[in-house]
Amino acid sequence: REHKDESFFLYFPQTMPHAPQFSSKNFAGKSANGKWGDAVEEIDWSVGEVFKTLKELDIDGKTIVAFLSDNGGATRWGASNHPLSGAKGSTMEGGQRVPFLIRWTGRIPQGTVCREVATSMDLLPSFAALAGGSAPKDRIIDGRDITGLILNHRGARTPYDAFFYYYQDQLQAVRSGPWKLFVPLKDFVRHPHFKKGASDKPLLFH
Repeated sequence: REHKDESFFLYFPQTMPHAPQFSSKNFAGKSANGKWGDAVEEIDWSVGEVFKTLKELDIDGKTIVAFLSDNGGATRWGASNHPLSGAKGSTMEGGQRVPFLIRWTGRIPQGTVCREVATSMDLLPSFAALAGGSAPKDRIIDGRDITGLILNHRGARTPYDAFFYYYQDQLQAVRSGPWKLFVPLKDFVRHPHFKKGASDKPLLFH
């Protein structure tokens, strides 16, 4: 409200689904999925409040809203990553691939789906480009400009030839196109497929 007449950036991290899970008294105990469901329903409501305010201030058509998670859901706390396998903290798709919704009324076609690889790191250079600027030049920026994907340009493709899956500082898998390869490892802290001490061979998934 204070910056409705000028450019602004709002970072609004919702931590409620993280342990310990929490929701306010208006939502606690109301969902069919326990504390996790209560938190998700409150997040859903709060996002609606953001949209309602944008419309009220008549800036809905010139405000980009992105909604995404930082990692896959923790299944032990009630989340589901179906149909993906794996959970938060793993290098399986269920631990890495997340919902990423982006809305720009009048600019991004409604109901479109993009299946190209993109990351949250791409938001900085992409939002800078969409605002008519560019990412900082005095440092290494890990993200890539994905404005073509965001705006649903015909023929737009991921800027990544490969995507690398790390557990902490250990490379465990790499994806290229529809193929994902788990590299052979004998020493690791945690791995979704290999057993410690075993002579493991590479695993390839489509």
